[in-house]
Amino acid sequence: MKGALKLVGDKFALTDRQGLPVSRAACSDQSKTHRASTRVAIGDLKGQLIVIDGFNLLITIEAALRVGF
Repeated sequence: MKGALKLVGDKFALTDRQGLPVSRAACSDQSKTHRASTRVAIGDLKGQLIVIDGFNLLITIEAALRVGF
């Protein structure tokens, strides 16, 4: 993953801070498969408590906005 991020970052002259949203948006095939297997349908969340890690969410949004996605 680090090698792929470095390759993309170098190609597009991204700073480390700009590479953050790229690294958060990318994953391995194994990770993608695992995420898909633990996915919950939106309809199954009705009436459920949802906890969101706001700190990491804000960092990701801020980094994406800074890059201009």
